Order: sequence, then structure tokens, then C-alpha cells
Amino acid sequence: DFLKMARAKGISLENLKKLSLLSPSQKRDGWYAWFRQRLIFPIFTPEGRICGFGGRILDNGLPKYLNSSSSLIFDKSRILYGLNFSKEAIRQEEEVILVEGYTDVMTLHQRGIKNVVASLGTSLTSSQARLIKRYTGHVFIAYD
Repeated sequence: DFLKMARAKGISLENLKKLSLLSPSQKRDGWYAWFRQRLIFPIFTPEGRICGFGGRILDNGLPKYLNSSSSLIFDKSRILYGLNFSKEAIRQEEEVILVEGYTDVMTLHQRGIKNVVASLGTSLTSSQARLIKRYTGHVFIAYD
């Protein structure tokens, strides 16, 4: 199981909780893997440090997407997914394409479009707008 594997890799229970990878089980004693049965995407700061995770369910279950809980190191409203990979391309192109999610960013990167970031949903916050402004004043919004 996830907890055993993480402990075998030297990851403490405390760190798993801080990263929102484990939550207390409400049905039994023990822990629940927060992103169970989901494809997990690491979320990075603009400097390239992991600050949280996002997970997409692989079947038709709900919720479709889950993110790490808000914490001192992760606040979804202040993050742009993919900025760590895209910031130089954004500066070079002098524009950014803003999309909704992880797979949108990855699809465009695979097609050679590197000046793209995701707001992790359909609302652009003022913090995210200020973050974009550090790199460019030209934004193309391409939400689904």
C-alpha cells in the first residue's frame, strides 16, 4: 500500500501529511491516500520546487480533480501550473497562453508551444494575474 511504500523510501508520516498525500481515515483507524486511483501531477513554484500535487481521477468518478490542501507552501490561487517550465518561453514570446489544467499545458508543450500556463480552474485570481505580469503583459485565455 501507499504508506508502506513511502515509508520504505524513507518518507515520514509527518511529511506525507504535510504534503496532503495522506488524510485520517473517516471509516477506520489509519490513513487514507488522498490521491488514491488518480494520476498525480506535481505542482511547482516558479523556481522549480514542488509545492503541492494535483490528481485526476481515471474513471468517471467525482471530483474529477483534487489538489493538495492549502498550506503555507501551497495556495492554488497563487500558483500557475507549468510556469517553472514556461517562464523563459513567455519572456521570449512576450505573451502567454492561459489554459485551465495540467493536461492542457502538457498537450501544448508536446506540440511545441512552450509559453503556456494553467490557472488550475476557470478563475484567474489577482495573485495569478500579478504573477503573469512579472513575465508579460499579453495574455491569451484559452479555457475549455
